[in-house]
Amino acid sequence: MPPQLPSPARLRWITGEARRILRYQGLPVLLWRGLVKGLSPVVALKLVSLYQKDLTQPLPEVRARIEMAIEQAREADVDRILDMGVGDDPTVHLTPDRRLRLLDRQLRDFREGGLCFVARVGSELVHSNWIRFRGVEVVPGRHLRLGPGEAYMTDGFTVKRWRGHGIHAAVNVHMLRYLQQAGYRRAYTYALAENLISRRGLHRAGWELTGVLLAVSFLGRGPLVRALRGDLHPWVEDQPAKAP
Repeated sequence: MPPQLPSPARLRWITGEARRILRYQGLPVLLWRGLVKGLSPVVALKLVSLYQKDLTQPLPEVRARIEMAIEQAREADVDRILDMGVGDDPTVHLTPDRRLRLLDRQLRDFREGGLCFVARVGSELVHSNWIRFRGVEVVPGRHLRLGPGEAYMTDGFTVKRWRGHGIHAAVNVHMLRYLQQAGYRRAYTYALAENLISRRGLHRAGWELTGVLLAVSFLGRGPLVRALRGDLHPWVEDQPAKAP
């Protein structure tokens, strides 16, 4: 049978995404993403910028360029958080089973001590972002290991039509201030190196770039990891830290 062609709606979305990337992030990013996609059946490439923030130092004052409210989410908000994340992409179709799995993952994050912060413009949820207090598998088999007084920030997402207003950076600093006031000394995060918009937001929030990691996996085998810049510690530990 011939390969299934994209539906017109999917094709329009892909074309629009390519134009958006070209406009806001440039030709090198578009070419890199095309290379990653083209090689994906055989080789998986991941280029990651690693960041840390010293919470013993003053934090910058960062405000969004629109009026919004930042608040801590609750377990009861998981449906709205999930709908916000998938509603932007018409190519994503959630079956009931997949939706339940994603909701279960978010609930598990809450119940393991994770914190989610959201931003609202009026009654509309426009952004979500997470703090976790356990390490993460950055690439298969390699882990960020958190020590006492350290936290990991991840999964920042802004609804597409609200991007460009500085929402991510403002929420990010709000979360850093929360950690600072709770006595944490250091935070970690990362961004895909080709995601210039997220990297600009992290720079605005005062994060320090400490390393750039390239991971190359062939046919699903464990990745080869190389530092293209800086120090990969503590991002590539072979074993995760034990739960407290």
